[in-house]
Amino acid sequence: MLDTTALRDEFAPPRPRGVGKSVALALLVHVGLVGLLALGVNWKSDPQTAVYDAEIWDMTPSQEGGPKGPAAPAREAETRNEANTANADEAIRVAREQQAREAAQQAAAQRQQREAERRQLAEDKQQQAQERERAAQQRAEQTRQAREQEAEIALRKREAEKQKQLQAERQAREQAAKDKAREQQEARAKAQQDAKAAAEAKADAAARSKAEAAAKAQAAKEAAAKRDADAARKAQLDRMRALAGSAGGGDGAGASGGKGTTGSGKDAKSRGGPSSGYAAKVRAKVRPNITYNDDEGDSPRTDVEVRAAPDGTITARRIIRSSGNRSWDQAVLRAIDKTDTLPKDIDGSVPSPIVIEFRLR
Repeated sequence: MLDTTALRDEFAPPRPRGVGKSVALALLVHVGLVGLLALGVNWKSDPQTAVYDAEIWDMTPSQEGGPKGPAAPAREAETRNEANTANADEAIRVAREQQAREAAQQAAAQRQQREAERRQLAEDKQQQAQERERAAQQRAEQTRQAREQEAEIALRKREAEKQKQLQAERQAREQAAKDKAREQQEARAKAQQDAKAAAEAKADAAARSKAEAAAKAQAAKEAAAKRDADAARKAQLDRMRALAGSAGGGDGAGASGGKGTTGSGKDAKSRGGPSSGYAAKVRAKVRPNITYNDDEGDSPRTDVEVRAAPDGTITARRIIRSSGNRSWDQAVLRAIDKTDTLPKDIDGSVPSPIVIEFRLR
């Protein structure tokens, strides 16, 4: 905070010169005036001893041309009285003039003092006004600085918020770019997987088609071989019958009975189909691969047609009778795919196609 006394001394106008001398002169004049007044009072109050000369005048008129008596001394006394009166009046006049001069000097001194006091008061008022003005300027400057600081703080805050918003937008753009790149990468990976799966499915379909064609060719070949074998066996039997007929009736009956026994022993296999126990043999190989946990208390049945190559490799399978339970049907198909090959029948061949019945229990 500024020192008011220092500001007053610094900005106060210079004091008028000769004020001290004027005050001393006024005091001296007052002292002299008081002394003269005291002297005048004493002069007025001093007893005056008048010396009078008494003369007797003759009031009788003198004769004309006679001698004049005591008229000359009377005029002299009158002249002395007039002189004394004139001297007293002069002294009074001088005293009054002295008093007037002293009063004028005192009035001038008082005027000077009042003027000095008025100037001092004006200077004090001017100085106070200047101090108020400086205080107002200081307050205005402080207010301006405070407003500038507030404006600067607000500007910095806006800049910080703008930078924060720009950073958030930049991060959002970067995140969006990352998400888009990830989505594109996932889409490419999925497309590759789909293409690979499609290629694998196509390859599997081609392999199955090829296997089916090979199985069909093999089956046709086997059927042709079987037909040839059956034809050869039949021709041989015909020759044997012809030989037996030529040999005699009793032997023919025995051959016929032997033929019946042989046919009965081979069962269905003698008719070109699988043996009676082959289906159970296939189920026994496939069942350990069935994984099914949805046991609802019933026993679903699924009939599956299975085709295989001559070496037993499963080339195709399809459901020809569904159980109505999709989970059980899929479990059976997965088990067949996992089994991969069918067992051989009693004659060493693998029947194809073959229908196998699968039940849960």
